[in-house]
Amino acid sequence: MSEADRQMIMALGRHFRALWFSDECSMALKKKIIRILIREIMVSLDDDTQDLTFIIHWQGGCHTTMSMKKPLSGAIKYKTPEQDVDLIRNLSVRYDDGEIARVLSKLGRTTARGKRWNQTRVAYTRKQYGIPAADKAHLDPHILSLGQAVKYTGVSDTTLMKLITQNRHVVEIK
Repeated sequence: MSEADRQMIMALGRHFRALWFSDECSMALKKKIIRILIREIMVSLDDDTQDLTFIIHWQGGCHTTMSMKKPLSGAIKYKTPEQDVDLIRNLSVRYDDGEIARVLSKLGRTTARGKRWNQTRVAYTRKQYGIPAADKAHLDPHILSLGQAVKYTGVSDTTLMKLITQNRHVVEIK
């Protein structure tokens, strides 16, 4: 290698970071650079701690070791909490997806991705967990919605919600 070539390569090295992150550096070029620099990467997983350990074998003969936690898959990371699934399962016996979404929102619950519940998201979650929709034709007329219970009892919805969360039976209609 001539001295001029060596100086040119050294100059590229000083500006490598700017080059790497510039819009002109394509993914194909980045892959070529990586393939030139790295001979192999060995990865091992510790099943107990879920730690990944990487050993990078560089073309020049050096080795670098690094570790990180194994990333969670989207299926685990963005799983609907069991508490919400149970609530959807219990409410879907009587209520449609829009009503269930309003209840979840009123309770301050969000989806696994942190979004507000809406009719579509409840329907998707029901389908995902095999929860059937309410059969409005065969509903028990003796069970009231919160709005109906407020009208029937003359008690505020806040008071009824407190009683419900304390698992107290407010009214039994026969």
